[in-house]
This record gives sequence, structure tokens and C-alpha cells, in this order.
Amino acid sequence: MTDITALCEAAHAHRRAGRLAVAENLYRALLALDAEHAEAHRHLGLIDIECGRIEPGLEHLRRAVMLAPLVGDYRLSLADALLQSNRPGEALSLLDDPASDAVDASAVRALRERIERHGSGEAGNGDLIDRLKTGRYAEALVLAGERTRSHPQDPFNWKVFGTLLLRQARAEEAVAALRRAIELDARDPETLNSLARAYEDLDRREDAADLYRQALALQPERAEIWCNLGLCLQLLGQLDAALSSSARALELRPGFVKAHQLRGTILKELGRAQEALEAYECALATDSDSLETLNDRGILLQGIGRFEDALASFDRALRLDPGYATGLNNRANALKDLGRLDEALADLERAIALKPDFARAHSNRLFTLNYHPDKSAEEIFAAYRDYERRFGAPLRTG
Repeated sequence: MTDITALCEAAHAHRRAGRLAVAENLYRALLALDAEHAEAHRHLGLIDIECGRIEPGLEHLRRAVMLAPLVGDYRLSLADALLQSNRPGEALSLLDDPASDAVDASAVRALRERIERHGSGEAGNGDLIDRLKTGRYAEALVLAGERTRSHPQDPFNWKVFGTLLLRQARAEEAVAALRRAIELDARDPETLNSLARAYEDLDRREDAADLYRQALALQPERAEIWCNLGLCLQLLGQLDAALSSSARALELRPGFVKAHQLRGTILKELGRAQEALEAYECALATDSDSLETLNDRGILLQGIGRFEDALASFDRALRLDPGYATGLNNRANALKDLGRLDEALADLERAIALKPDFARAHSNRLFTLNYHPDKSAEEIFAAYRDYERRFGAPLRTG
């Protein structure tokens, strides 16, 4: 198996598991090796569309079709994306192209029917639900927006519209839509949960916690909302209450990775390191490829002086996603504690290359340079000047 084939299969596996960020990095690494890899362009396009990055997604999908015009799935993916981005005419033209004979006939018929329904303006909640279930979020956002105008008294349309705006990190717009949904139906726990998440994105955590509690009063068996409340309370510094919320989430759903991970983080903050480690191990027992859990576990192990074990945890995370800048920064810290300063600096340089505005990595680089026996005063001073230029104030150490 070639490196390119192995990389492609690994990217596909992560995408099927829903780890889109990892898959995206791997597809980009694949294109760095082969810029004309049509399959990588197709999947990057699909990920971009799902994340609301319409134009970059269409560019990748068009590139895939250009590179492999007779591969029917590529053409179908592009036509579907064009429809999702409210361009039914372009989608139909693509299907009318003679090259579309390579596309599965039943799939073409189904897409044509969707284009016709889109054009007729008769698509209702059923179509909106279908788009959500099949991950066609950009198309769902367009349709939900249209339906808030054509059916302004239907709270479902406002709820979906607001939730999809939140998915695109448009929190202020999401709040307006979700508040309208609650005006129309104040007893929908999903809407309350979504509005709480939007408030969190706007740093209104007290308001968010109140909304999570309202949602749980209506639907106390929702493990996800208990977990969301726990995370919100943790960020508010209410650690005992946060721990109770995470415990309730796990009572309702014992294999809930996010809740195990949250429990570990809270226990770590409470100074209960061994219990925190056990919580992280429970999360990894369910999802051994959870980047966040591996990263948090590494930080915990480093904090209790188990530097080699911490390094192994960060290594596992970076094998899954070599472009994980946070993991590179944290592995550099572990390497620094082990006295491996050159390797630490190499990781920090990679982290900064991936994320140029990563202030913590820049700060750690300065700290590491200060303690490196082979670095000159001139080199360290130049690094300080660069930090000051980027972030507005020099780092103070001591």
C-alpha cells in the first residue's frame, strides 16, 4: 500500500467517524503530495459544504469533476452542493451535460426531483427534516430562512434556522432567530438548548446556564443537555455543580465520551488527579481516537510529573492528526520538561506555521529559547521583538 493510498484510507475512516477536522487535515496533506488527487478534492469539498464554507467547497468539487469527468459520484456531489447553495439552475445544467451518463440513473432522478421541489416552493418541513438528516446543512439553512418568511408563525422553522446559524458561528443572528422560536413555543427544550449554546458563544454563560436548566425542567432525561450545563458551570467556576451535572449525564448515557472527558477536566481542576485520569481512560475506552481526550490526558500526566506517559499521549493524538496545533504545543511542553529542547522548538515552529496567531505557542517558544544553552542573546532578543510586534507587549518571565 502506497503512502497516498494509506493516507486516503485514513482520511476516509476519520470522515466516516465524524472527525471532520482530522479528516480535513489528512485530505490537505494528501493534496500536498498529489495536487491532482480527485478524491481528496471531492471530500474536502463535501467537508467545506457541510461546515458552511460554500465557495471553497464548490471549488474543490469542480476540481474533482474536471480531473475525473467520468466519475459519476463526483458530478453528483457537485450538483447536490450547487442545489444546497441555492443554485438549482447550475445543478440542473450539470445533470443535463452528456457526461452525466456516467452517474447512477436513480440518483440523477432523485436529485432532479429535489431540484423541481426546490423550484416549486412547495418544500415543507418534511424536506427540511430530510436535509438535516442527510447532513445537507447549507441547503437546510437556505430553506429554513425561506420558510421563516413564508411561514413566520411556525416555531420549527425559526428553531432550525437559528440552530444552523449557530453551526456557522453566527451567534448573534442565531440568538435573534431562536428567541423568536421561543416566543412562539416556550416549551421546546431543543430550542432552549440551542439558545443557551448561542449565549455561550457570546460569553453570556449565566444566561446560558439558566436556559439549560429550563430545558432540563422540561426534559430531564437529556444527557447531552446535562453535559452542556456541566461544561457551562465549569467555565463559570462552579466545579461541584459541574461535576454533578456530568455525573447525571453519565447516569443517563454511560458511554458518553464528552461527559467522561468533561468529568476528567473538572476532577483535574479539583486536584483529584487519579480520578481524572480514570475518567479520561473511560472516554478513551469508548473512543480511542478522541483528540481532545488524548490531549487532556497528556496535560494531566504532565502535571503530575509523568512526562514520558504524557509524551506518549500527545504522540497518539498527533499520529491521528499531524496538523493538530494544540497537540504540537502541548507535546513541546512535555519535551521541554524532559530536557529535549531542540525537539520542543521544532514542534513549536510547526504549531506556529499551522496557526500563526497561536499566542501560547509563541510564548512557549520564547520560554524554551530562554532556557536553551545554545541560543545566543541576539537570537532570543529577536524572538522577543517578533512577539512584541505580533501581540503588542513583550513576554515577562521569571
